[in-house]
Amino acid sequence: MIYPDLAGTAQQIASSQQLRVTRWTIVLQIVALGLIALALPLYLIFSQLRDELAQSESELMEVQAHLAALSTSSPEVQQLTEQVAQTEALVSALVAAPPPVGMNWPQLASAIGSYDRQQITLVALTEVDNRLTLEGRATDNAAVVAYIQSLAASPLFLNIERQSVERVSAPGSAPTAVSEPGAELRPVRFVLNLVVSRQ
Repeated sequence: MIYPDLAGTAQQIASSQQLRVTRWTIVLQIVALGLIALALPLYLIFSQLRDELAQSESELMEVQAHLAALSTSSPEVQQLTEQVAQTEALVSALVAAPPPVGMNWPQLASAIGSYDRQQITLVALTEVDNRLTLEGRATDNAAVVAYIQSLAASPLFLNIERQSVERVSAPGSAPTAVSEPGAELRPVRFVLNLVVSRQ
């Protein structure tokens, strides 16, 4: 014999279980939709970041190539750098060298350096015993004469000899002597021999 209360209870339990299954199904579907809704923006963000990273890498490669091209010096810059290095080495050697006995180099440097730098450029100074040889360039012969007179006014020099004065000519042609008419107003190269008095 089946009790009517038990049949109703069985039906209630079955419908309750069916309701629970339906609720869990709905909850799982909502969770799945939420995960899909969360994954889609994450995928789009990741995709955009990947594209931006690829673009940044290509720009970085362009900048590195440009920097590599800039770091390569032109032949002219390399030649000037070598000349500067040679000049610095010469200056270091001159500073390290002991001064010759008997010559007052500060006074000599002052006397030799008293010239108009817009008209005269000294390019070399050599010393043998008490003789100095000056090589330089001047705007014209008159500047060389004025410089010789300035040196002669100093008591440091016993004798000043003009070894040569040549007009600076165009590249590839031979220099000519200053004795030509009008040559006095042209740039010249000169060599002077100075006899220094020993003090």
